[in-house]
Formats: sequence, structure tokens, C-alpha cells
Amino acid sequence: LTHGSLSQQEDLRQKIQQLTLPILWVTGDKDLIYNGLAKKLSFFHPLSQWISIAHAGHRVPWSQSQVFMSFIHKFLNKL
Repeated sequence: LTHGSLSQQEDLRQKIQQLTLPILWVTGDKDLIYNGLAKKLSFFHPLSQWISIAHAGHRVPWSQSQVFMSFIHKFLNKL
């Protein structure tokens, strides 16, 4: 857990913002840290987007799997 901790990771916000490929950033509305981070990011690519899924925490695919998969499919179909 120590090695995967956010405080131990490199700050990649600038690099993420500069990516020229589509990004789907998914957060749960109960995950205040990553929702706040996503709100501050601006994505370079016009197809990139951020969604916050209701009634989900940090692990969206586990708590709202059907909603998560629906957004994944929509995102990929646009590409």
C-alpha cells in the first residue's frame, strides 16, 4: 500500500493534460479527492471527457458496474 499511495506517486497532471489521445476519466461522486483532481484537469484532446458516476466511490467498476460499462461503450463508440 505504501508504494501505491498517491503521496508516493509522481504528479502527472501536466503530462495528462498534454496527451493528444482521447481520455475517459471516470470518478465516483463519493471520491472527493479524484473528483477534485478531475475538475482541475483540462484535457487537450476534444474527445476527452470526465464523468462522475453517482453512488460510487473510488472503485467505480465494482460499485456501479453497469453504469461504468455503459459509459465505456459510449466513449469507445465515439472513437
